[in-house]
Amino acid sequence: MAQRTGPAAFFLWIPVGACAALGLAAAPSFGLFLLPFAVLAIMLARWKLRPWPEALGAALGVGVVLLVVAIANNDYRACSGGPITVAPGESSVSCGGLDPAPFLLMGLALCAAAAILYFTLRRRARQ
Repeated sequence: MAQRTGPAAFFLWIPVGACAALGLAAAPSFGLFLLPFAVLAIMLARWKLRPWPEALGAALGVGVVLLVVAIANNDYRACSGGPITVAPGESSVSCGGLDPAPFLLMGLALCAAAAILYFTLRRRARQ
């Protein structure tokens, strides 16, 4: 049975990487239930899809997960180190969460690097 190659295989590796990244990142909670599916997806992708350089799509999937974390935390507000004052008529304040900047930068860098590297390697292979 021939393995699938080319951009279609590259894009099919993306959910595999995303599933593995989400399973590892969320391992303390629901990730333990996701990890067996991630392992199954990796094994299936390895069997059906060419592993190199198309597997760089998995890195793009990890980058997508990082971008989703950044977007989900776009309402981040740093807690001040001093006394917290409450606005008139309010009884509580909300601060903290995850700073989205590192997730955004790493996600963009990983997505760009994976796509550029794959398409560069693919172009070189054709020449």
